[in-house]
Amino acid sequence: MIGATYQSRAIQAVLGEGHAIVIPDTLYSGWLDGSLDLLAMTGLTVPHATFGESGTGVANIDVVDGGVCPASVPAFFALFDAAEAGEIVAYAAVTFDSTPAESDPLSFAAGELEFLYVEA
Repeated sequence: MIGATYQSRAIQAVLGEGHAIVIPDTLYSGWLDGSLDLLAMTGLTVPHATFGESGTGVANIDVVDGGVCPASVPAFFALFDAAEAGEIVAYAAVTFDSTPAESDPLSFAAGELEFLYVEA
């Protein structure tokens, strides 16, 4: 476990321009259901420069394009180490103002996508 003071810094070592060298430079995005099963990859990359420090982790400082809504409404937005069949690097819970339909474009305005340290 990581002490409360360092939990935000732990996430900053995963996402952001100061990420640790063990984290891939290129991250690929996808959508997960409530059980953390993959619904769909977006086909898009998300640069580390998109993320900046927040009080409890990291949040997007730029708009993040989430591609389109998969057939099921996602519960999580995830970042992977490969475009297909990759491992999850990090994921964040998502909510929507209104329920998106399949193929609706999805995006996050600055500050809407926050990745937090959560103990299992």
